Amino acid sequence: MFHPKHNTTSKRGLAWESQAVASDFSSFNDNSSILSWAYNWSPEPGVLAESSLEFVPMQWNHVNIEMLSTRLSDIKSNTVLGFNEPDYSEGPFMPPSLEA
Repeated sequence: MFHPKHNTTSKRGLAWESQAVASDFSSFNDNSSILSWAYNWSPEPGVLAESSLEFVPMQWNHVNIEMLSTRLSDIKSNTVLGFNEPDYSEGPFMPPSLEA
């Protein structure tokens, strides 16, 4: 198992599958990790809420975009990721007018 440990401030993040269980995350869940943030392709933290890492929400596509500001008010994050591969037809595929 991978155990990243290092005592320094880091800008490194972790992409974490949203259906994982909290115990899977334990190797990254302490202050000596080289990681400082994590995301799960969702605006909701899921098991990442139990982490010491900063959760960075993602608005994956335009669906429910009107609820994003409400969701963000409940999450203490300075960063939001958005629109993962919007032109990819198997992904969120968004027309350019929505991407802008």
